Amino acid sequence: MSAIGDAARGLQYLHSLGILHRDIKPANLLVGVDGEVKLADFGLAGSIHELRMLPTMSYHVTWPPEDLATGRAFVSERGDIYALGVTAYRLFNGDSVLFQGIDAGADLSQLISSGQFPNRKAWLPHTHASLRRAVNRALEPKPEKRFSNADQFRRALEAANPIVSWAPDVIAGVMTWDGQHRGTTWRATLMEDAGAYRFELSSSRSGRATIRHRKDELLGSLSEAHSQAAAVLGRISLQGK
Repeated sequence: MSAIGDAARGLQYLHSLGILHRDIKPANLLVGVDGEVKLADFGLAGSIHELRMLPTMSYHVTWPPEDLATGRAFVSERGDIYALGVTAYRLFNGDSVLFQGIDAGADLSQLISSGQFPNRKAWLPHTHASLRRAVNRALEPKPEKRFSNADQFRRALEAANPIVSWAPDVIAGVMTWDGQHRGTTWRATLMEDAGAYRFELSSSRSGRATIRHRKDELLGSLSEAHSQAAAVLGRISLQGK
């Protein structure tokens, strides 16, 4: 999450100079040896006061809805904020969720302009509610409903900073999440069981036996299982217990 916060800080500085980046995406966020994230690739950047001189080409996935009709990509600071919101959504969820339910022949421009892409209701369970709200506001289809500047987005992310950060993984078809807080190691799993789904949670401390906190009854659908997992993981994220 700090990566997006660092990017928002850099974006705020650019905007204070009257410059739009216009190409925010994961590939253009570089991680330094100290872990700090820097904005990169200013090939499409330019002054907000000279929009007619800027190239129209940009990365279509992050193209702001308000600019699709004109074909002029990123003509305001809020377009950059939208692109950073798409980038955050993508980093938190992965491409499998970003393109979930999108047919090969679908009109991506129409989905973006109508606010259907990205799907702001589709989130993996480890991203808690306050963090979802912050990113979803950056993704508002109407620019006036987004953060007015990148610094506001950064502060919203910092306010949503969790006590426990989950490291998701998929092992042999089983979704897992690992987290740590004050010497306690948490492990959550979501697995398919005879056509249904089961969510389990356990924790352990150094030198102590593992404690199993819950082994839920079989859940009938993946969305139901995700909702159950999200409620538990979200609570631990914010409360550390």
